[in-house]
Amino acid sequence: MKKLPSIPVCAVMALVMLTPAVGCRQKQDAYTIGIINGHAPFSRLVDGLKAGLAEAGYQEGTTVSYLEFPVISGSEEETKAINDLIDRKVDCIYAFPTGTALHVKKLVNGTIPAVYGLTAVENTGLVETVQKPGYNSTGVRAPSTGAVLKRLEFLAMLLKENDKVYITYNKAYPANLAVLPEVRTKARDLGIELIEEPVGTVKEIASNLYSHGKEPPFGGIMILADNFTQSLEGWQMISSFAAVHKIPVAGASLAHTQSGGVLSYASDFYETGRLGAVLVDSVLKAGNAGSIPMPTARMALYINYALAEEFGLTVPDELLHLAKEIPR
Repeated sequence: MKKLPSIPVCAVMALVMLTPAVGCRQKQDAYTIGIINGHAPFSRLVDGLKAGLAEAGYQEGTTVSYLEFPVISGSEEETKAINDLIDRKVDCIYAFPTGTALHVKKLVNGTIPAVYGLTAVENTGLVETVQKPGYNSTGVRAPSTGAVLKRLEFLAMLLKENDKVYITYNKAYPANLAVLPEVRTKARDLGIELIEEPVGTVKEIASNLYSHGKEPPFGGIMILADNFTQSLEGWQMISSFAAVHKIPVAGASLAHTQSGGVLSYASDFYETGRLGAVLVDSVLKAGNAGSIPMPTARMALYINYALAEEFGLTVPDELLHLAKEIPR
């Protein structure tokens, strides 16, 4: 049997120290896991979760079954899906992204253990602390602030002097509210002027972009930890615009680098899903999810070198040496 990805020693110690007095579960013959997928582009998390649990000995259809709900984060459909899982009394809920995790926390209220697939933690109110999440929940922490700041730093290395960077985002999304002040500070430190256009709907992204005419006043575009710009529809709008104007986009997933972004700084969703499987396994065996520390997703730089050349950009050796994958 293969080993699952490792989690921090402190997390292992927390699991070992669990006793029946703090919620150890009785072993069952079969478990039901409810999955709330609130963001289709992150679906590889589910593939990784299932693969990780299979490696740990869970057999789908025999010792584990999955109730999957692909929904739009924050929608009425999502509310119904969460309530359905509550009514069915599933053994664990696996949910993502951040907005969906917050929705699960609110509706479930600790009555069912929850594992969050990849979520922002800082300044979102999702958990008490990374070391002790509380609320009968745990999950994989997305280093959203650090990742976005590195993304901006890497993008700056591709830009010409005095180039501006464009960001658009859902003005109500929790992860954005937490990271924006630091993004603005980082931009000032790098000597970069940001052009910000917050939106209330995905459709506004395209109309705002094309309102800048044939010669947009910015030389780069950066994607935040945002549900609008990372949606399939939103990303298509941005990448299409970037292709027309040969503007480099710093994306938020490997898929972005493979579909119109010049670079991305992001986690591998499949491997992050496998990391989530470690947590789900621990929850099913020991219970008390809120005492299991949250590991942080590993981040990597991806560069679409061929697209950078097509756009007439020079990729510094420093970036090439840092990159995990360079499609040519």
